[in-house]
Amino acid sequence: MRHPTRRAVLASAAGLPALSGLPRLASAQAPRRGGTLRVSVDQAASVIHPLRTRVNPEHMIAELCYSNLTTLTTDMKPLPDLAESWSSNADFTEWTFKLRKGARFSDGSACTAKDVVATYNQPFPPPTSPATIEFDLTGLSTARHFVAYHAANAGLNPEQVEDLTLAASELCANSILHGHGHGTLHLWSEDGYVVCEVSDHGRITDLLAGRRPAAVGQVGGRGLLLVNQVADLVRMHHSPGGTTVRAYVRV
Repeated sequence: MRHPTRRAVLASAAGLPALSGLPRLASAQAPRRGGTLRVSVDQAASVIHPLRTRVNPEHMIAELCYSNLTTLTTDMKPLPDLAESWSSNADFTEWTFKLRKGARFSDGSACTAKDVVATYNQPFPPPTSPATIEFDLTGLSTARHFVAYHAANAGLNPEQVEDLTLAASELCANSILHGHGHGTLHLWSEDGYVVCEVSDHGRITDLLAGRRPAAVGQVGGRGLLLVNQVADLVRMHHSPGGTTVRAYVRV
């Protein structure tokens, strides 16, 4: 005689009417504010800053705590959140977001476009054990060799070393031209990337510098554009004290 397996018993029970003594599912209730939401995750969240989340539990918590300009449906279509509408120019290099009226922070203060810009223009976390060099016009060649040497030691292939050296050269040249003639260069490895950071006391007033093509016949202004072409990721931070640019190349 064959005894039924546990899986067979469970499968057959699924087709039976509700058994007496088993709790019935509660009917749907109207949503209400307040309460506690408990969600099980498979790893601990180390940060909840919306711009620094990296793993799924951190993304989940950040989305529950903060508003984004937009949110996504289950089929990955954008929906309004903090922004009620958005549009782009013809070549999709500039986007304009219109914030919904009456948006406020949790303390009741008004949320403005300046607050959104300030949220995204956060200082970079400090690098971990970087190789560092100060440079000016006389040290530009030394800075290039410095980047090539450390990039190769960090695991980049020869073509990638050339790309990162070119990016660093353009950033250093911009510092010399627009950052009071000198700057600081850091280089380190981070999460599968080699990162080159150049900082100076200059100010970039065009927040989209390097993100859109140079105009036909324009003289100069292509350095940051070139950096964006050869690096896997380029990030900029502006402050009253100057500008910091980071170029990332994946190992």
